[in-house]
Amino acid sequence: MTESKSTLMIVEDDAGLQNQLKWFFSSKYEIVSASGHDDALAEMRRAATDVVILDLGLPPHPDDSAEGFRTLTDLLKCAPGTRIVVLTGFEDTTTAVKAVSLGAWDFICKPADPAVLGVMVDRAFHLARLEEISRAEARHSRESGTFGMITANPAMQQLWQRARKIARTDVTCLIRGESGTGKEVFARAIHDVSTRAKG
Repeated sequence: MTESKSTLMIVEDDAGLQNQLKWFFSSKYEIVSASGHDDALAEMRRAATDVVILDLGLPPHPDDSAEGFRTLTDLLKCAPGTRIVVLTGFEDTTTAVKAVSLGAWDFICKPADPAVLGVMVDRAFHLARLEEISRAEARHSRESGTFGMITANPAMQQLWQRARKIARTDVTCLIRGESGTGKEVFARAIHDVSTRAKG
């Protein structure tokens, strides 16, 4: 069984550059493309992706970055965890700083070196996968009641059972032990699964 490719969105109004980027990334990723704000949002809703390459100079005003910034903001509202690599012909640092302050994950100026852009995109997908693995492990840890700890030691398992019992109560608890033995791990675990975790 072959592993499915991750999906990369390319938002670029220049058809020639869009085709070059599709060709460059198509061996590694499934590609969806858009040429403007509305297309990009429709594609994001249809085929949510972890990584987007976004040109800031989009129609109807390709010579200024306002539409690109609007697209960046709206994509992140639609899918907050998305990593957006901004690709632009605007070389001033103010544009880069504004893009990053609005939530862009990385920034590269045109003409972009394909190797550098490739590293940025690969790294963005890698971190997205690591975060998903971390979220899955945290969910499993909460559901199994092991708080992220793996142990076969009966004494440790007994401590985790006590921690689970304490977490279900509304009492103050004192954790004692030598420095470096993991008291803060138990304290955090008890808090994280307690009814007050979000308080």
